[in-house]
Amino acid sequence: MVQEIICTSCGASLDYSYGVEEIKCQHCGSMVVVDPYRHIHRPDYEGDVIRVLRTGKYVEAVKMVRYRSGLALKEAKQYVDSLAARNRIPVSTGSSKMLVVAVIAILIMVGIAYMVFVLMAQ
Repeated sequence: MVQEIICTSCGASLDYSYGVEEIKCQHCGSMVVVDPYRHIHRPDYEGDVIRVLRTGKYVEAVKMVRYRSGLALKEAKQYVDSLAARNRIPVSTGSSKMLVVAVIAILIMVGIAYMVFVLMAQ
């Protein structure tokens, strides 16, 4: 039985045969891990997931996929990522918040270093 799997990196279609646990994407070279005992493609709820993704609710989309498909967290995230890539939907997983926190921390450290430098120069 052959089943279509989507590359989580580039969104290219990959051929899947039962029992294979990893597929190398011929387009970008990424390795895609596949759970051979689950069905990845479920078009009956795909439209709902796309609508949730378009509102910017990535976590809700992953929860929806997990609930409706029974997929594990990792596979549900891979499915949502590939769905977002195929539909050109930008996805924010919270890493932008971490970047903001890191930049603020660096600016604070630079400010403190500058103050120490100014005090030492006097």
